[in-house]
Amino acid sequence: TEQWFLVVDNNNLRQRTLEQIEQVRWIPPWGRQRIHNMVESRPDWCLSRQRSWGVPIPAVRCRGCGRSLLDAAVVEGVRRAVAEAGSDVWYERPLADFLPENFSCPDCGGKDFDKEQDILDVWFDSSVSQRAVLEHRPELDWPCDLYLEATDQHRGWFQVSLLNAVATRGRAPYRQVLTHGLILDESSKKMSKSLGNVVSPEEVIDKYGADVLRLLLSSVDYTADIAFSRQLLEPIGDAYRKIRNTLRFILGNLADFTPAGFAFPADMPEVDRWMLARLRERARKVWAAYEQYQFHAIHHQLLDFCTVDLSAFYLDLVKDRLYVSHPADPGRRCAQGVLYQVGRQLLAMLAPVLSFTAEEAWGHLPADPQRPDSVHLARLPQGRAEEGDEQLLQRWSWLRKVRAEVHRVLDVAVKDGRVRSGLDARVLLHAGDDDARQLHSFGDELAGLLKVGELELVAEKSAGMVEAQDLAGLAVAVEASRLPKCPRCWNRRPGIGSDTAWPDICPACARVMTRLEERS
Repeated sequence: TEQWFLVVDNNNLRQRTLEQIEQVRWIPPWGRQRIHNMVESRPDWCLSRQRSWGVPIPAVRCRGCGRSLLDAAVVEGVRRAVAEAGSDVWYERPLADFLPENFSCPDCGGKDFDKEQDILDVWFDSSVSQRAVLEHRPELDWPCDLYLEATDQHRGWFQVSLLNAVATRGRAPYRQVLTHGLILDESSKKMSKSLGNVVSPEEVIDKYGADVLRLLLSSVDYTADIAFSRQLLEPIGDAYRKIRNTLRFILGNLADFTPAGFAFPADMPEVDRWMLARLRERARKVWAAYEQYQFHAIHHQLLDFCTVDLSAFYLDLVKDRLYVSHPADPGRRCAQGVLYQVGRQLLAMLAPVLSFTAEEAWGHLPADPQRPDSVHLARLPQGRAEEGDEQLLQRWSWLRKVRAEVHRVLDVAVKDGRVRSGLDARVLLHAGDDDARQLHSFGDELAGLLKVGELELVAEKSAGMVEAQDLAGLAVAVEASRLPKCPRCWNRRPGIGSDTAWPDICPACARVMTRLEERS
């Protein structure tokens, strides 16, 4: 059977295509060698198919000598007709409608022709999608920024698009190509209706929501095949709830905050400065991961940020300022300013993965004329480091290790029944000279930062102190605090009842209550 071919070595097309492969960013990088080998050894491309319907090959065959003609003028006539009425015009209209005036066969001079009956390979349709889309939409540009498909498309769409574009425009139709694996069943078998092992996305979405499925797929290495199991959804559901609960805490504490006109004070608490530095550090890593399409790295960075940096540390530390302080207290406003920056930037980083949750939460942030209406219009934060960030991050990383050592010993004391919680404990802490100076530099805030009722730094290590596991020279002892507990803030402090107007609460709470009473 006679066929139409694209001769891959004509006009040095194969070599030019191999050179263009080197100009494209392939993700993962092994995609470059894979498609290079396929193009290097591929045969000529058979463009024709013998089917009753499809995209026609706009050629004609001379009745006199049998020569097949693919003439530019005929092709242009067909193009105009198809643009007006669709590709079926080839079958619906007489051939004469497409032929130029006085058109004749260059071999025998004949003027009687028949339409070519073959259709184009459907892969040819796919190969021109880049031109059909990008060249006819003014908001888009050619070449494409990214082609995205499964690994089998190195032989299919990626390759035919490349051959077509190099042949007609001299360069690759895309700047980047990203390849992902396939979703298999839990036994790593291909999903098939005949095997009855297909799990539809709609089934998962109906039960767990679209964002849980998106979060699951962001957590795995997409470059390899993924064995899907419903058991994967339970821990991912837990991770989603942790992120959502963090967002709820942030939003719940911004109800009376107005971003417009707010500025951080010059004497901003160090923990707030650390939080913003940590936010910038996380944002830098997330930005870099998005640049590399490393979605599993983004997943772990943001989940860790929500659970470890925020919920287990910073949010725990600022609860007193948010809940106990006077509503207009500068310290409380400063914490709210930090939460607003964290919430806004965290949602922007989450949006490509948790698209619906991020958009929902974005709508509950305090009104801000500087913020776009949709999170999907917000710029992804780059997290540019500021002066002093590195030293601040190192200092607080060390303090968090100290806190972890203290709470390791506290957990044992709680289990033994010696104290009910860290806030009921008196902690004795011994450290070497350098570490002791570092601890003293945190001043009166140290007990609160370590989340204990009382703290005493002791020069000598006494019997019964527990040595730290990861910090040499650090030792910890825990006993029950003898200070009374304020029923308002739950902190153990001296001076409860010293204000006769408020005989049951600590001096700090008494001052707040006095201001609130004056305002009312």
